[in-house]
Amino acid sequence: MVERDLVAHEAQGLPTDWRFAIAYSAALKLATVVVRAEGYRTVGGGHHFVTFAAFGAIMGTAEQGRVQYLQSCRVKRNRAAYDRAGEVTEADVEDLVSEAHALKELVIAWLRQHHPALLPGVWT
Repeated sequence: MVERDLVAHEAQGLPTDWRFAIAYSAALKLATVVVRAEGYRTVGGGHHFVTFAAFGAIMGTAEQGRVQYLQSCRVKRNRAAYDRAGEVTEADVEDLVSEAHALKELVIAWLRQHHPALLPGVWT
Protein backbone atom coordinates (compact mmCIF):
# COMPACT_ATOMS: atom_id res chain seq x y z
CA MET A 1 0.00 0.00 0.00
CA VAL A 2 2.89 2.36 0.71
CA GLU A 3 4.36 1.72 -2.72
CA ARG A 4 0.93 2.30 -4.29
CA ASP A 5 0.52 5.63 -2.51
CA LEU A 6 4.02 6.81 -3.36
CA VAL A 7 3.21 6.26 -7.04
CA ALA A 8 -0.45 7.33 -6.97
CA HIS A 9 0.27 10.87 -5.79
CA GLU A 10 1.76 11.51 -9.26
CA ALA A 11 -1.49 10.77 -11.13
CA GLN A 12 -2.28 13.46 -13.71
CA GLY A 13 -5.18 15.77 -13.03
CA LEU A 14 -5.45 15.26 -9.28
CA PRO A 15 -5.91 18.38 -7.17
CA THR A 16 -2.93 19.31 -5.02
CA ASP A 17 -4.94 18.66 -1.84
CA TRP A 18 -5.62 15.08 -2.93
CA ARG A 19 -2.02 14.47 -3.91
CA PHE A 20 -0.98 15.65 -0.46
CA ALA A 21 -3.55 13.35 1.15
CA ILE A 22 -2.18 10.38 -0.81
CA ALA A 23 1.41 11.14 0.25
CA TYR A 24 0.17 11.64 3.82
CA SER A 25 -1.46 8.22 3.62
CA ALA A 26 1.91 6.65 2.75
CA ALA A 27 3.59 8.37 5.72
CA LEU A 28 0.81 7.31 8.08
CA LYS A 29 1.04 3.71 6.89
CA LEU A 30 4.80 3.72 7.46
CA ALA A 31 4.39 5.01 11.02
CA THR A 32 1.70 2.39 11.55
CA VAL A 33 4.11 -0.37 10.48
CA VAL A 34 6.45 0.55 13.33
CA VAL A 35 3.64 0.85 15.88
CA ARG A 36 2.11 -2.49 14.92
CA ALA A 37 5.48 -4.23 14.73
CA GLU A 38 5.91 -3.35 18.40
CA GLY A 39 2.54 -4.93 19.17
CA TYR A 40 0.35 -1.83 19.46
CA ARG A 41 -2.78 -0.67 17.60
CA THR A 42 -4.42 2.71 17.49
CA VAL A 43 -8.17 2.96 17.07
CA GLY A 44 -10.92 5.51 17.33
CA GLY A 45 -10.91 9.26 17.10
CA GLY A 46 -7.51 10.86 16.97
CA HIS A 47 -5.76 7.70 15.86
CA HIS A 48 -3.57 9.56 13.35
CA PHE A 49 -2.26 11.80 16.13
CA VAL A 50 -1.71 8.80 18.40
CA THR A 51 0.00 6.81 15.63
CA PHE A 52 2.56 9.54 15.02
CA ALA A 53 3.07 10.05 18.77
CA ALA A 54 3.55 6.31 19.33
CA PHE A 55 5.92 6.15 16.36
CA GLY A 56 7.97 8.91 18.00
CA ALA A 57 8.01 7.14 21.35
CA ILE A 58 9.22 3.93 19.73
CA MET A 59 11.83 5.58 17.52
CA GLY A 60 13.20 7.86 20.24
CA THR A 61 14.34 11.44 20.49
CA ALA A 62 16.31 11.36 17.24
CA GLU A 63 13.01 11.27 15.32
CA GLN A 64 11.13 13.98 17.22
CA GLY A 65 11.65 16.54 14.46
CA ARG A 66 10.16 14.11 11.98
CA VAL A 67 7.22 13.45 14.31
CA GLN A 68 6.55 17.19 14.62
CA TYR A 69 6.63 17.53 10.84
CA LEU A 70 4.22 14.61 10.42
CA GLN A 71 1.89 16.08 13.01
CA SER A 72 1.90 19.39 11.13
CA CYS A 73 1.07 17.48 7.93
CA ARG A 74 -1.79 15.80 9.78
CA VAL A 75 -3.24 19.20 10.67
CA LYS A 76 -2.79 20.48 7.10
CA ARG A 77 -4.38 17.36 5.63
CA ASN A 78 -7.36 17.68 8.03
CA ARG A 79 -7.89 21.30 7.02
CA ALA A 80 -7.67 20.42 3.33
CA ALA A 81 -10.03 17.45 3.71
CA TYR A 82 -12.64 18.98 5.98
CA ASP A 83 -12.41 22.78 6.01
CA ARG A 84 -11.28 24.35 2.75
CA ALA A 85 -9.77 23.57 -0.63
CA GLY A 86 -6.52 25.16 -1.72
CA GLU A 87 -4.87 24.71 1.67
CA VAL A 88 -1.93 22.80 0.18
CA THR A 89 0.78 24.02 -2.17
CA GLU A 90 2.80 22.07 -4.70
CA ALA A 91 5.84 22.59 -2.45
CA ASP A 92 3.91 21.02 0.44
CA VAL A 93 3.25 17.95 -1.70
CA GLU A 94 6.85 17.61 -2.81
CA ASP A 95 8.16 18.07 0.74
CA LEU A 96 5.84 15.38 2.08
CA VAL A 97 6.65 12.98 -0.76
CA SER A 98 10.35 13.45 -0.07
CA GLU A 99 9.74 12.87 3.64
CA ALA A 100 7.67 9.75 2.91
CA HIS A 101 10.51 8.28 0.84
CA ALA A 102 13.01 9.03 3.63
CA LEU A 103 10.61 7.58 6.19
CA LYS A 104 10.27 4.43 4.10
CA GLU A 105 14.04 3.94 4.15
CA LEU A 106 14.11 4.53 7.92
CA VAL A 107 11.30 2.04 8.52
CA ILE A 108 12.96 -0.59 6.32
CA ALA A 109 16.24 -0.19 8.22
CA TRP A 110 14.39 -0.29 11.55
CA LEU A 111 12.52 -3.46 10.55
CA ARG A 112 15.78 -5.11 9.46
CA GLN A 113 17.24 -4.41 12.88
CA HIS A 114 14.24 -5.05 15.13
CA HIS A 115 11.76 -7.28 13.25
CA PRO A 116 13.38 -8.76 10.11
CA ALA A 117 10.71 -11.46 9.82
CA LEU A 118 8.13 -8.72 9.19
CA LEU A 119 9.86 -7.27 6.13
CA PRO A 120 7.65 -7.68 3.08
CA GLY A 121 9.25 -9.35 0.08
CA VAL A 122 9.20 -6.09 -1.88
CA TRP A 123 11.40 -4.45 0.79
CA THR A 124 13.90 -7.25 1.41
